[in-house]
Amino acid sequence: MFADWATFLSSPDSRKTLGEEEGGWFSQPAMRSMEQYYDEYFDQIFVCEPQAPHKGFTSWDHFFNRIFRKGICPPPLQGAGKLNTACESTLYEI
Repeated sequence: MFADWATFLSSPDSRKTLGEEEGGWFSQPAMRSMEQYYDEYFDQIFVCEPQAPHKGFTSWDHFFNRIFRKGICPPPLQGAGKLNTACESTLYEI
């Protein structure tokens, strides 16, 4: 079952959620959420093809393993009691 799911997530068919419609990963609320820690827009933060369908991402896996543009990385949290994450993730609960 997991092998089939992994195959699907790396296939072009998995891009159906990479859209601008409500609930899509490129909808305005989703984009604002992904951009909130940067002074840049998604297309300036991540390596992508802004004018291409699905911004050039070939699959769901490709989108979720996207690459930061040179010079961009998650801002470090500073101060006692704060944790940095290994990528642009947000901690849900400790």
